[in-house]
Amino acid sequence: MSRIAQVIVVAPYADEVMDPLTRPDPARSWQGCFESLGMFVGGWLIEFDRMRPREGSARPSG
Repeated sequence: MSRIAQVIVVAPYADEVMDPLTRPDPARSWQGCFESLGMFVGGWLIEFDRMRPREGSARPSG
């Protein structure tokens, strides 16, 4: 399984909704910020490099 994931959000006219996700926030369970895809209106990108398991992630019981 890859340790790198790229997430692309395509949401035209969602600048206001995406704005908080384009700034660092230490309260998040993940690190990083979305960046606008300048050539593609209404698109944002973030890349994750898995360094450790996320806190609060679902784990199978049993």
